[in-house]
Amino acid sequence: MIRLILDENVTLPVCSQREPTRTKFVAALRRLVDSPHVAEAEEHIDISRMFGNANCVPDVDRYRISIAGDQCRLERHEVREISARANRFNDRSVAANHDEGTVLVVLESPHVAEYIGGNPAHPIAPAQGKTGCKIDRRLGPLLAADANECLRQRLRHGARVVIANPVPFQTSLYCVHGGNLHHDGECLNWRTLRDAVWRTLWLGLCCADFADRVQRYCPSVILNCCTGGKKGIQRKVTRGLQQQGFCDRTFCAAHPSMWHAGTAFMPAAAP
Repeated sequence: MIRLILDENVTLPVCSQREPTRTKFVAALRRLVDSPHVAEAEEHIDISRMFGNANCVPDVDRYRISIAGDQCRLERHEVREISARANRFNDRSVAANHDEGTVLVVLESPHVAEYIGGNPAHPIAPAQGKTGCKIDRRLGPLLAADANECLRQRLRHGARVVIANPVPFQTSLYCVHGGNLHHDGECLNWRTLRDAVWRTLWLGLCCADFADRVQRYCPSVILNCCTGGKKGIQRKVTRGLQQQGFCDRTFCAAHPSMWHAGTAFMPAAAP
């Protein structure tokens, strides 16, 4: 068994069965952390440096929303402040004090497209690939749809759109294994590994940090777009938001990569 050390107080056991891929995975982790002297008997592998400030994908202020009747317009900022060369959008840092409302779009954890480079990878900003394109194309029309009228009422005086990951690190460990999350690895199911790392970081490091960020942004509307629905990550994040007193402003929907013309933002279930 491989046991990953995510933090000084957090470890994650990863079961593996087939020796060739197991050996390859361990070797890649050791290269990543410059740690060739890992104890062979226990194989505790310290990857905590992957979850430090240098690898954290920052929350961003991406748009301003203008509401006029049943019309909703998404406006990009004129100047790009974050990761100017690599970022596909004109993102700003998120100011704590804001005169207008805030729509907080909650994703999950950064995709490979949110990093540049290989091993180590350097963070850019949230929602850079398909997810970012869908938000850019769909968020305005969806808010203008009849099904989401109650959200428009909350935003009638205008708002900024902030995009955030509850766990702002690459939990898939793609930069290590390069595996396809939609297929099993030779010995490890990469999607299962990603979910296990996400849950472990959420419980050990990120839940309290995310709560602090949400409190600072003081959102008018929270769109929880994590995956997993009622039994998965989305439910865990919803529960955390409700514990912070955001019950009445939290809405749930599919992940933006799955948005379509009929997507509705549904009020989160009562705790």
